[in-house]
Amino acid sequence: MLLRLAIGFVTVLVAGWLLLAVAVARARPLPRSVRWKLAIALVYNVQPINLIPDIVPLIGIVDNLVITAWALRSALKTAGPGAVSRLWTGTSDGLAVLYRLLRLDPAERRQSSS
Repeated sequence: MLLRLAIGFVTVLVAGWLLLAVAVARARPLPRSVRWKLAIALVYNVQPINLIPDIVPLIGIVDNLVITAWALRSALKTAGPGAVSRLWTGTSDGLAVLYRLLRLDPAERRQSSS
């Protein structure tokens, strides 16, 4: 029961982060470099062969997570906290978790939401 609840929570968070990445990529005022980084991360994750093959248990997914985190962190820093808050469709807790995982400044995020 607890495991099912945890899986559901993680699924909702990841879906929200994916929606945010798509929204940031579609935001026209942002520099083209933001869209390129997100596109690179998408292509890297879709291709079957990357630095560490996904067949390797646990470690095979780490390189995908690192590339995705790099692209998303860079995109969110470039977009700025105001744009991220406008584009975020999930809960404020979900956004706070994303900021913590990407090691972005939460104080900067709080200033934009007030």
